[in-house]
Amino acid sequence: MSLHTSDALWEAMRNPAFYPHTTHNIHVIHTHISTIFLTGTFAYKVKKPVNFGFLDFSQLADRQHYCEEEIRLNRRLAPQIYLEVVPIVQTGNTYQLGASATPDATIVEYAVKMRQFDPEQQLDKLLAADRLPLDCMDEMAARLTQFHQQAELAPTASAWGMPESILAPMQQNFAMLHQHLRAPDLAMRLSTLEAWTQQEYSRCHANLLQRRQNGHIRACHGDLHLGNIALIDGKITFFDGIEFSEALRWIDTASDTAFLLMDLEDRHQPAWANRLLNAWLNASGDYDALPVLNFYKVYRALVRAKVHALRLSQVHDTATRAECLQHIANYLNLADRYTQDRHPALLITHGLSGSGKSWGCRPLVEQWGYIQLRSDVERKRLAATPADNIYSPAMNARTYDRLAELATLALQHGYAVVVDATFLDITQRQRFQALAKQLHVAFLLLHFSGTPAQLQANIVQRQQVGNDASDADIAVLQQQLAHYKPLQDNEPCVTVRCHESLPLAQLQALLDCSEQPGVENAP
Repeated sequence: MSLHTSDALWEAMRNPAFYPHTTHNIHVIHTHISTIFLTGTFAYKVKKPVNFGFLDFSQLADRQHYCEEEIRLNRRLAPQIYLEVVPIVQTGNTYQLGASATPDATIVEYAVKMRQFDPEQQLDKLLAADRLPLDCMDEMAARLTQFHQQAELAPTASAWGMPESILAPMQQNFAMLHQHLRAPDLAMRLSTLEAWTQQEYSRCHANLLQRRQNGHIRACHGDLHLGNIALIDGKITFFDGIEFSEALRWIDTASDTAFLLMDLEDRHQPAWANRLLNAWLNASGDYDALPVLNFYKVYRALVRAKVHALRLSQVHDTATRAECLQHIANYLNLADRYTQDRHPALLITHGLSGSGKSWGCRPLVEQWGYIQLRSDVERKRLAATPADNIYSPAMNARTYDRLAELATLALQHGYAVVVDATFLDITQRQRFQALAKQLHVAFLLLHFSGTPAQLQANIVQRQQVGNDASDADIAVLQQQLAHYKPLQDNEPCVTVRCHESLPLAQLQALLDCSEQPGVENAP
């Protein structure tokens, strides 16, 4: 038998005669750990015989095992794609896909066989082509939350999710990056990020322990960036989750989410990242992720830098090497941005049901990166059963307590917040203004106004569409109107009329010139 080499196999797999089915324009994709052959109907993924420390595919038995693991794990995400593991045999000078009855045939490799989908439907391609609608982030958040809630919990006796286990791969990243990036400027930037990571680890050690105790360490995807998500049969579909390392798979659900947020920001799409973060927080209720999110985002940026550093060691042409180095520099820049101090502000809304508060606050979320805390969402989360009277005085009090708790958490960790509620009671407005003063952040009130007829029409339309968290109906509005008291003259507010957009320039000017704790005498 002729000597088997990866190059010889790859050459054979470029030939349509290799496959027992019709092929169309065979296309080959190389990553630092795999080679994928797109044949038209099916895709075949062959693992490279490499050992990078964090993964070891050097032995055939290991590659077979991890092919089987890839099928098992990714069927949780995309059972319609992941089909089977098929052997590749060599007889003499000939390679064959599938088992062979020939006595001298030898299995030399294994491939993951997948149903091929249109690569142009990958979310990185759709985003680059301006074909990924912003509201797709809502579906993404729902899908991500569902996957994490269904994913297996880390065994209590395991070390997965312990703070030391979280820090270990971060330290390994730095070691590998220092090994591959010898330029003095890059080495200095890496050292700065490494020191920040160690300091931040110490700061959020208790948060990490609490997240493990609260059940956030699960069998996650592990490599959740836009290149591993596609629209398949019209649905958001995750694929290519990590199979080669339990340590990189049994992780905090916030780390999975942070990877995706970082990837959107790296692609200069902050509105998509901001919309996704808010939709994910609404769907999951995992606001306790906020204290550790930037810690994970720095890690994820450096994971991608490491991938390009490893690729740099495998390529020799000048253009590809320059591209890898540019990606590395971009990820280091992004990681550095996550370490910078932020100057948050606290905004609250004021207005009757149907005045457009939630819709009106959307630019604050998408363009400015605010965390939008919706009373409608948190009120339902607090309700023990759907039959509870969620608009009772007792539930109102609990809801505002929860909003104050979440606002404090977000502000303390550098996130600007808009609390989206009616705030018809002046004592609640004063409470949140006092909170802003206590935390030394700017404060502003957004007053949403409309005629009773406009408010009723908006509520009716909302009920007909049926896709909003608010259950406030005409009866709730009538009760609000009967007890309505206007804002006090000394309350710092900006008025937004029904169906008008937020005056962002005015808001920015007021926040810029405000003396903490609040904006006084705003128009």
